[in-house]
Amino acid sequence: MLSEREQQILLLVAEGLSNRQIAGQLDISENTVKVHVRNIFAKINVSSRTEASLYAVRQGFISVLPLPTEAASDVPEIEEFLPTQRGEQTPDPPQPNMPLQPTRRSLRWDVVFVAGAVIAVTVGYSFWRTQQIIPVPTVVTPNVSRWEALPALPEPRAQVVIAVADGELYAMGGGETVAQQHRVDRYDRSTQRWVAAGELPFALPRGYAWSDGSGVWLTRAQAGADVRHWDGVQWTSVTNLPQDVNPAQIVRWQGQCVVLGITGAGVTVRVFADSWQPLATLPGGVSPVTLVVNADRLMAVSAAGEVYEYRTPSREWQMDGSLGNRWDGSVAASVLGAVLVVRPGSPATMRAYSVGQGVIGDEVIPAYVKGGAQLVPWQLQLVLSDESGTHIAMYQALYQNFAPIAQ
Repeated sequence: MLSEREQQILLLVAEGLSNRQIAGQLDISENTVKVHVRNIFAKINVSSRTEASLYAVRQGFISVLPLPTEAASDVPEIEEFLPTQRGEQTPDPPQPNMPLQPTRRSLRWDVVFVAGAVIAVTVGYSFWRTQQIIPVPTVVTPNVSRWEALPALPEPRAQVVIAVADGELYAMGGGETVAQQHRVDRYDRSTQRWVAAGELPFALPRGYAWSDGSGVWLTRAQAGADVRHWDGVQWTSVTNLPQDVNPAQIVRWQGQCVVLGITGAGVTVRVFADSWQPLATLPGGVSPVTLVVNADRLMAVSAAGEVYEYRTPSREWQMDGSLGNRWDGSVAASVLGAVLVVRPGSPATMRAYSVGQGVIGDEVIPAYVKGGAQLVPWQLQLVLSDESGTHIAMYQALYQNFAPIAQ
């Protein structure tokens, strides 16, 4: 049976990420990734990344794009990556704690034919991706069946911080009272409710968190505040923010803390190694309003909706494309190479952006899903919380639907 971490790495392997890219996305060492990959191969009895990818396809971890119908076509067509009819039944995402065993089939010619077709399509898809053929943009139709409203917190509080540690979903701090700002709740999947889970050793009226394979990185929303790390057991103080930077976001990129903040001179992006150092400013004085870590890339989105990538060799930001609308009030996360944006409005939508390709689809989301304060990947799904802490929603079957658009 694959562990939760092994399932996560298998998905990234199936999406074509190298060990170094996986290490960068999960914030673990490349050697650790190599050990996990060897263990995965042994458990599922395969000897190559291609075989592991086929296993992931058979288990329903990812879906496979159809091959082009005409050999002369330079650009393959992509079918919609979400169901086209509201209420259409689709497979549930794999449960992380369930054993991953291939389904036994009797040896019949029709089964052999289907298996051969799956292999042919998968190999063709893999070849297509290595050639970096740009797919035709597609518009995603509404599908409310994949959204689920999670229970509200026992004591809803504004500015609560949602974070993931050791595979568990937590709600930390927020609110107006000292007791609320120390409170921690954990989402119990077995009972589908929030339960008390101890207290923070510090008050957190408002803050920003980043979850990765090592735990939670968190800072309060004030200049000079501590940057802390929680491994699921204890909190450790890492460093302090610069005294002239009011943080607006914290992420981890290439093993370093990166903070988006506000200074007297405007918006700044600082990275911490042994000390805090500024990254290059965006072209033309563009002010970023959010950072997105996309595999081993550091992306920034401007207020105008322009998407930039920080290029390490040249130490400069380069424009990748545009979301096609202003960013104000939106939140985003990156999953398997795709940047997913939840935009407020009537109706609210979830927009998918692929690096190097631009916008590749929209999906109308249910009315009870608010614009959101955070968008957090968790257990092969997305969790969206709002400013008040009263609305928390979850998007199901994330990897199955968005894996085909990841590059």
